[in-house]
Amino acid sequence: MNRRHFASLLVLAPFLAQPAYADDPKFVAFIQNTLWPRMKAAGVSKKLFDAAFAGITEPDPVVLKLAANQPEFTSTTSDYLTKAVTPARIQTGKQKDEDEAKLISAIQAKYGVDHYILLGIWGMESNFGKLKGSMSVMRSLATLAYSGSRKSYGNEQL
Repeated sequence: MNRRHFASLLVLAPFLAQPAYADDPKFVAFIQNTLWPRMKAAGVSKKLFDAAFAGITEPDPVVLKLAANQPEFTSTTSDYLTKAVTPARIQTGKQKDEDEAKLISAIQAKYGVDHYILLGIWGMESNFGKLKGSMSVMRSLATLAYSGSRKSYGNEQL
């Protein structure tokens, strides 16, 4: 490495060493002082809580953007259903109803939710398990509970 490259690295080193984002002390305080007492009261152990929120130190701005632009709220009902309820999704739902009948019946019995509703939610939310997503569920829900127009939803889900 020549001196010029070395000098460039020295100049850039402080920027390269910084984390991709900065902690948000108010968000961290919200998690510890608001969410933790609620979770504790609901019977969640501190160990589980800490594991679930490990590394979550700032709200996710992408979550807020997505929550503000959900197609079920920005499209007409017929446009939304045309895109969401496809022949392929219906066929897959019928097949999953057959393949997973025992599990779906157990969930229906335990929670009192009709199996068609369970299949509909499963199909819409994950395309029957094919779409796992890449966002942290806990960070997303904490973000919604902390700010934006979906606070009550985020709190309820947590």
